[in-house]
Amino acid sequence: MEDKKLKEEMLNEAVRIGDWLLEKAKNDSSGRYWECVSMDMERNITWDKGAGIYSGVSGISLFLLMLHKITRHEKYLSAAKDGMQWALDYCRKNPGELYSFFTGRMGVPYVLLKMAEFTGESKWTENALELARPCTDSLNSPQPVDDLINGASGNIIGLLHLHAAAGEKWLLDAVELFAKHLIHSAYQGPKGLYWDRSHNTISGLCGFSHGAAGIGWVFLELAHYFQNETFYRLAQQAFLYESCFFDDAMKNWQDLRKGTYTPEDEEAHRKAFLENNIKFFTGGGDMNAWCHGAAGIGLSRLRAYELFKDINTRLSELYRNDAAVAIEKTIATDLEMKNPNALFILCHGSGGNAELFLKAYETFNDEKYLALAEKVARKALDSREKLSLYLSGYRGASTKGSKEEEDTSLFMGNAGIGYFYLRVLAPHDIPSILIPRIDAVASPSQTFPLSLPEAGKELLKKYFSRTIAMAEKYRPRELADFFSNNPLDIHRERLGDMFMAFMDKTLAAMPPREQNCLSDVLILEREKVKMDEAIPSHSYLEIKDKVLNEQARKLAALDGDAFLNLKLILEPTVKIATTEWDWSAANEKEWLDNISLEEDIFPLLLKPTPLKILEEPLSPMTYTILGGFEGGNTVESVRLLTIDAFETLTPEQERMLTEKIIEQIKQALLAGILIPILKEET
Repeated sequence: MEDKKLKEEMLNEAVRIGDWLLEKAKNDSSGRYWECVSMDMERNITWDKGAGIYSGVSGISLFLLMLHKITRHEKYLSAAKDGMQWALDYCRKNPGELYSFFTGRMGVPYVLLKMAEFTGESKWTENALELARPCTDSLNSPQPVDDLINGASGNIIGLLHLHAAAGEKWLLDAVELFAKHLIHSAYQGPKGLYWDRSHNTISGLCGFSHGAAGIGWVFLELAHYFQNETFYRLAQQAFLYESCFFDDAMKNWQDLRKGTYTPEDEEAHRKAFLENNIKFFTGGGDMNAWCHGAAGIGLSRLRAYELFKDINTRLSELYRNDAAVAIEKTIATDLEMKNPNALFILCHGSGGNAELFLKAYETFNDEKYLALAEKVARKALDSREKLSLYLSGYRGASTKGSKEEEDTSLFMGNAGIGYFYLRVLAPHDIPSILIPRIDAVASPSQTFPLSLPEAGKELLKKYFSRTIAMAEKYRPRELADFFSNNPLDIHRERLGDMFMAFMDKTLAAMPPREQNCLSDVLILEREKVKMDEAIPSHSYLEIKDKVLNEQARKLAALDGDAFLNLKLILEPTVKIATTEWDWSAANEKEWLDNISLEEDIFPLLLKPTPLKILEEPLSPMTYTILGGFEGGNTVESVRLLTIDAFETLTPEQERMLTEKIIEQIKQALLAGILIPILKEET
């Protein structure tokens, strides 16, 4: 009886939300649209209109389309059509905006495909293809994002759905561009691979919307769609990275965000740095949601279990165990914990978390998981009755002087809560928008033939581009054998470690000239890898640079003897390296030409930054200046040392040279390359 009553209540509530959205709709010459909440850093809200799934018209239209599918009320289909016509017109009038699946415009074609699928009208598919065509332009941005919610990997999902529906060749070309970009932009973790380095993180994020789980899931869908083993291996590498950050005490994968989003964050980071509290910068948080934590990560592992169960029993059980842990964590956070102000939105609320239960029900055909989702639905209904509203994802959102306001959107507001009710009511009929999998498989004539050796080489080029170029020239067979014999296997050493061992062995058998030249660049690139692995936290580097810059500005303002008497030293993580050939060119031909050139001394500055190890060629004078501070020295001593490196100077030349020396020292101070010695060691 309770089951029937709950279903009636969920359906009635979904209908009420749908009618509420119809009342909130606005009209213009393009069609029907909805404004959704956005919030600034001071928690002031505005109501904005946009086309996307996450917080725009397409997401609301998708809910209304699914509501029509359940109820057969024409008013919802009519509103969904009007909404998608508005979204289509909006995209045409606003070209060049963000391309991503959830928060950008690649989600719009996905909803258009759903419209075509439901109505049988081909115009929606044609419109979807039109909107998607410019998507690869997003790869030309200075620093493209790779995550699922905002970046390149999400575009792949949209493109696969389009290809499954339309089969046009340009879609395969676009998929190839995005997939190769993801491989090239991957970073080597303690194990496995991660993406999207940032000064606001400890390391690359775990999680579904922003982290390795989501990108791993995209590789799973690529592997399934193209029946390509390479993409399965890449997915394994993403999940392997996340395993490094599973915390037994929390029963969760760590939330590795550690940013300075508020003045309070900035002060906490500054205090921890000054107290040398490294643990502050290396300890992840415990969040459980679709976007960060177990609920979203569990979705990726359920899909992995599903795809591996018939091809690799050992891996399928590994991912099933991960999913079981995620389910237990989500039961604890969303059903066992008491939270009077719980959220039921899709992004970071219980409505989204319950998708894990629904996917487990679909995967294992076990009613107990559906019962868990129904318990979440009961909590949502009870909360709505108690509060007379649903809290939005922008907790505390209100226009100045007014009460809390409900949002309309799919991921942060009521449309998503309505979608959650529909998913619980009909999980086999209402597709998941939180993990929009591709069930189709490409025909053998339409495939993406990326091999494991190709993927391995592309991954290593991020770290060893010059070494690989030289090895391809002088030891092509051995290099090809290495990549063929060292597939991306989670049970073996990291690919980078195996490559360095391979190069050491290969060098030993090379003629002296080739050996010296290739060894020269390998030593340089190996040193950069070593420095990268020594970074405790990317956010730590960010606050360190800020604090050192503040201190340096005061010192750089000193004049005369006060500055000359300063004792400075090279910052401990900064290295001055030298090579015997010049590897600074971006042109591969110039690297290869080095072998015919005479050896010399080419000094380099290597400095860790949140995004990469900075490699900067040094002029002879800068090399002399910075080298003078390696063990600690006064500015005056280094000034004299540098002047002595020149032949006889006139007084005017010495004055001008002194000015240049002092200016370079101050610039190095401000850049965090030099730091003051505050105390003499006893």
